[in-house]
Amino acid sequence: RTCSDTQLYNRSRPCISYEIGNCVAPCVGLVDRPAYMELVDRAVRFLSGRDEEVVKEIEQQMNAAADRLEFERAADLRDRLRHVKETLENPQVARRGGPDRDVIGLCDTGDEVALCVLVVRDGSLASSKHYSFIRRLEADQLLASFLGQFYGTQRQPPAEILMPRECEDLDLHREILEEARGASVVLRVPERGEGLRLLKLAERNAEFGHRKTREDAQRAEASLQALQDRLNLFNLPERMECF
Repeated sequence: RTCSDTQLYNRSRPCISYEIGNCVAPCVGLVDRPAYMELVDRAVRFLSGRDEEVVKEIEQQMNAAADRLEFERAADLRDRLRHVKETLENPQVARRGGPDRDVIGLCDTGDEVALCVLVVRDGSLASSKHYSFIRRLEADQLLASFLGQFYGTQRQPPAEILMPRECEDLDLHREILEEARGASVVLRVPERGEGLRLLKLAERNAEFGHRKTREDAQRAEASLQALQDRLNLFNLPERMECF
């Protein structure tokens, strides 16, 4: 479901999501808890990369419905199976079972530098982290500083870190990371293959994150200017006190 808890517990009839087939209406009891939790579990497994299990389950349910002559149910499952397979046709983030990696993408706009770290574990994208900085250092110096701060005492380095370029004191950083991990850590700039594809993906994410941050800041600035005009303020408001 996509509704809030408040909406869920206060509905008396299904919303439009049920009517168009995007929800099974747990809000009004049109699905029991075990059946709904089965759907939730399937979604979690699909998003965790266990998509082959999900595909087989849907195929089995579709064939069983057809054997019972429940053709409408079989058609719904056929459509669901088609959507799942269309999603899987898109290239995966990485090959399953590959090394644990962090991929650092960099977007340098001159005045600002944006970084995106793709955290890839067992071939699946576990998370994506975005950072933006005012340009005060050269890109290789900033990258070296970022490595030292990102992998602090709270973050375990992976077996491999893909970087957009060489940086200062690379051997020293490698020694520190290996000491923190208790095993070898590869720091490299990929030039071909899967590593280069992941790096390009991280760089596109860094560029997108930077653009979104700037657009959000511009929208906030425009909102504050509108508030200044509406309230006839001499200066742009920097603080609100609410009573």
